[in-house]
Amino acid sequence: MAVMIVCITGLIAHGYYSQITLVLKAGETGALDRKMSVFILMMDISTIAFSLSMGLKQGWPLLLLASISAITKIAVLYLFRWVRFSPIAQARRVAQNAGS
Repeated sequence: MAVMIVCITGLIAHGYYSQITLVLKAGETGALDRKMSVFILMMDISTIAFSLSMGLKQGWPLLLLASISAITKIAVLYLFRWVRFSPIAQARRVAQNAGS
């Protein structure tokens, strides 16, 4: 079971990394939804609490999964702010629109 959760953690980390790099390249969040990201972060926090209640000996795979997910989700939530206020993000949007 632990091997499966670690593999899923890797897949989740890769997916969120892809989201983050796309937002950084495009300078816009596209179809990402802030409310859904907050909801997923809250789920991750509750999963962290649950895994800690299980004890580290049994709960470490779940703790790893939820922690990686929460860290990357925090990065995605920061990007919502970055997109609105960063001159770099604005320049990337302008360059992308000019290329279209």
